[in-house]
Formats: sequence, C-alpha cells, structure tokens
Amino acid sequence: MRKKKDKFGIILGVLMIIGTFLPYLTFWGEEARLLGTKYGTIVIVSGIITIILGLLRIRVGYLVGGIVSLIGMYGAGVYYEEILRPYIDLSSLINKGTGYYVILLSSIFTIIAGFYAIFTVIDCNASE
Repeated sequence: MRKKKDKFGIILGVLMIIGTFLPYLTFWGEEARLLGTKYGTIVIVSGIITIILGLLRIRVGYLVGGIVSLIGMYGAGVYYEEILRPYIDLSSLINKGTGYYVILLSSIFTIIAGFYAIFTVIDCNASE
C-alpha cells in the first residue's frame, strides 16, 4: 500500500528553496540574495532534504533540514556582516529582505514539526 506524502514537509522544503531566490538583505536599494553563495547552497540542500523526508514521511528527520538551514542562515549573516562592516554607520539602511524571513520561518516550522514527531505517539507511517 502506498504511503501518503507529508505535504507540510514538502511545502516547508520548497519555501526554504524559494527563500534563496528572494532578497536576503537590502542596502541602499541594492538587494543581496543567497542564491549563488555557499550559504544559499546549504539552504537549498536542506530544503531538498526536507522535501525528500516529506515524500518519505520521515518527520523526525525534519530536525536535520531545519537546523542545517539555520546554520546556512547564520553563515550568511556572518558573511554579509563582514562585507558591510565598512558601512556599519549606515546600519539603519541595511534591512532584512523577504528571503530572510521566508527561510527563517520555514526553518523554524520544520524544526517544530521534527520535535512534534518526536514527542507525539502518532505513527507517522500508518496508512490513512
């Protein structure tokens, strides 16, 4: 019997990937995206992992995807901070973009879904 896919995990993984295409930071009208950086690659890989786990209905594994995505976001923050350090006096002009929030929220919800799977007695592999 075929298992149903976990749509929640698939949606969260897709949102992580979409977040890399959206502006991560804005500075004086310029936009910085994670796409094309090593941190963007980390987020994309974690999104793909989350999608695969959603297809396989392995919700406990969402913790991995969410944590890896947050690590990628942290690395991107450090990277962009070093680039923008000369402009630190203009920090009020540096804003987080849509991509930042999409990746952050999808990562947090992915981690919550992983913890939910751990702490509930629901059999994730039971056919519905």
